[in-house]
Amino acid sequence: EAAIEDFTAAVYRFPPLYEQAWLAQFRAKLGLTDAQEDDTRLINDLLDLMAKDQADFTNVFAKLGTPDARDQFVNRDRFDQWNTDWQARNPDLALMQRTNPKIIPRNHRVEEIISAARTGDFTPFHRLLDAVMQPYADLNDETGQFAIAPTTDEKVMRTFCGT
Repeated sequence: EAAIEDFTAAVYRFPPLYEQAWLAQFRAKLGLTDAQEDDTRLINDLLDLMAKDQADFTNVFAKLGTPDARDQFVNRDRFDQWNTDWQARNPDLALMQRTNPKIIPRNHRVEEIISAARTGDFTPFHRLLDAVMQPYADLNDETGQFAIAPTTDEKVMRTFCGT
């Protein structure tokens, strides 16, 4: 009985702890240095817009605050409205650059690397490894390919713990 009570109490403590951590992470991703009551709405509005427009999560956050951010969205008018609200908060762009990677090991690239490695070609692996070792660096001709989201045909719909 006591163990069940202790476990139940621990489970009920989790949601507010999770919400605090979630807010802290997304505030950093948006460069929000002063917590405000409306932050959850601002964050969720962006996430909803991203979902509706099927915008790439990594690229949106990496490009916020740049002229290219708008190009991540189909509904640019809605993004412009959101952006006006966000810009009014005076986001810390330096914080965002330290928080939002430009390069991640995308599944479709990992699949390409695995295929190449099976034939003994480890060059793609080393190129991706070099890129992801500096995920916040400015993109160049060599690393820019790793920031490109997969096309519909390139999406990996099933992964395994080995990847």
